[in-house]
Amino acid sequence: MIGKVMDTDHAHIVRDLPLSISTDQYGRPMLLLNDRMYHEPATEKPSFDSIEIWNFINATPLNHPIHVHLVQFKIIERRPFNVERYQNEGILEFTGDAVEPRDYERGWKDMLNIFIMGIGNLDYYPGL
Repeated sequence: MIGKVMDTDHAHIVRDLPLSISTDQYGRPMLLLNDRMYHEPATEKPSFDSIEIWNFINATPLNHPIHVHLVQFKIIERRPFNVERYQNEGILEFTGDAVEPRDYERGWKDMLNIFIMGIGNLDYYPGL
């Protein structure tokens, strides 16, 4: 399916996946996805040949690279949001326009960098 253009209206599921930060027993930062460590079992299991949109919500003060196994995806956009409102009320209030992927981010990917206090939207998951 390489080269196929994805239509976000065809998405079967939209998932909001928050990134958060904690510390280990030594005070080192530990980045969590949906309140889970990287070594814990996967909770997102797309069906074969499905289309999903994953919104990675980064309210942390750190950029966070994300690597997804067994699938490829396209970055749709990034958007800034009101972090304080999200943290206090769980409401995503966008504070700026969507930003398209940079030139080097276009095309099929298995990794992306979620920038500080923004949302990275992904499209297309052929399933695991």
